[in-house]
Amino acid sequence: MAETTSTRTRRESGELAAMLLPELKKVAGNLGIDGAAKMAKTELVQAIGDLQAANRDAAKAEREAR
Repeated sequence: MAETTSTRTRRESGELAAMLLPELKKVAGNLGIDGAAKMAKTELVQAIGDLQAANRDAAKAEREAR
């Protein structure tokens, strides 16, 4: 059975929420998220999740355009 986008997003969000704050800050920094060093854990989880979703949507659009 194929995994839906919402199921994948919830799973990824849960994985992010399980990470420690320093780990999230490192991931966010590696992804180029501005202000990551000053963000709270919930903000980091949301920002990383949003960026991952945007990247996933862009990749899907690119595949469909081919």
